[in-house]
Amino acid sequence: MHRLDLPAGSRIRLIATARVGTGLHQWDLRLLTVGDEGAVPRLTFGSRIGERDLDQRVDIPAQDVDCRVEIRSRHAGRDGWGDDRCTIQEDTPDELRIGFCNAAKPGSRPDDVLLSFAIGAPRRFSKTERDDGQGPEAIQSGGA
Repeated sequence: MHRLDLPAGSRIRLIATARVGTGLHQWDLRLLTVGDEGAVPRLTFGSRIGERDLDQRVDIPAQDVDCRVEIRSRHAGRDGWGDDRCTIQEDTPDELRIGFCNAAKPGSRPDDVLLSFAIGAPRRFSKTERDDGQGPEAIQSGGA
């Protein structure tokens, strides 16, 4: 499992791809409030990928608090699902690429399943937007 810290106001575009012939995998991510990791996740996403479904996209909306994203992938096997090996391909402030593979499968490559996260710059939320219960309306970080 890999973890990513996400400042309040950041948004993510996730592109998941699988190589042809890699078999069936399932990726999952959970979005947790920092400091409250034992609680129910704010958001969860996941999907099976591979075989005929090789390209997926998910937009994760900006959150009004700092969050942690937990990311994992598993592969289908004879005895159920096994954990994939995780390899960081790229890690910059605005992009994270994580490759996953079934390390026990001959010919597997570190990026048989590739999760690419494009991370948008944090946007600020006013105190009123955080406290009024109406949901955050983003204020661009360069604005008032």
